This record gives sequence, structure tokens and C-alpha cells, in this order.
Amino acid sequence: MFKRILVAYDGSENASQALSEAVDLARANDAELTLLNVAPAIGNWVFTGPVTPAVNLELVQKEIEETARNELEDAVEGLPDDVRVTSRAVTGQAGPEIVRLAKEGNHDLVVVGSRGRGEVESLFLGSVSQHVSHASPVPVLIVGGSA
Repeated sequence: MFKRILVAYDGSENASQALSEAVDLARANDAELTLLNVAPAIGNWVFTGPVTPAVNLELVQKEIEETARNELEDAVEGLPDDVRVTSRAVTGQAGPEIVRLAKEGNHDLVVVGSRGRGEVESLFLGSVSQHVSHASPVPVLIVGGSA
């Protein structure tokens, strides 16, 4: 039924659960997984006020992106050998980037955790899983939740 599954992965517990479910689906359907990590883009708006930050924003951004790539590498290394997988790290807003990649990659399912690392941000901006479920052109499986 599913042949190309996009899995949003940020290293959180719910993302790990989502990946586990996606692996089961990939095995059952002989599908290929695309593991995606979206590193947030830091803007100058992060530091507002009269004081100029003594932080190199470019360096901080590079460290965030490197962390995303490392999380993906670790996740891919932990997958069973019989699962076909590619990984991709991008920078931007998670929800729109997941939807964009779902369209561009001709995926037929998106798997996301119900909550990722951005729980505080989601209180203000709406959750990533909510955005993806409303905007995705393909079915979305939301994994995890409160116990």
C-alpha cells in the first residue's frame, strides 16, 4: 500500500516511536523510508532589545544543523539492514518543510510524532503534527501522545 514513507525525526521520544512505526510499515509494504530532520533557522528576531548579542549567530546555526545531521546518522545506523532508507537534513520551519518534502519526494505517507522538541514553541505557533496533518497532500500517521 505505501511505497515511499517520509518520517519526520528530531531525536525526541515521540519521533523515535514514529520511526519505529514507520519501520514496521516499511517492512510490511516493502517501502522505502526517507528520514527528515528540520533544523530550525535562527533569525535576528531571537535577540530583541537594546543589547546586541555577543553570539555568532552563523556559528550557532551551523551547530544546530550539525546536530540535526548527527541525529539522522545515529537514527539510520540503528535501523535494521533490511529497511531501505535515505536521510535528509534541511533548515527551516518544520511543518512547512515536512509538507514540501512530502510533495517533492512523491511520498505516499508521512509519519510524525505527536510532540517533538518544540513543545513550548507549539503553544504559540501550533504543533508541527497539527500543521502537517492539515496541509499534507498525503495521509499522515501521528504517533505518540501523553500517557
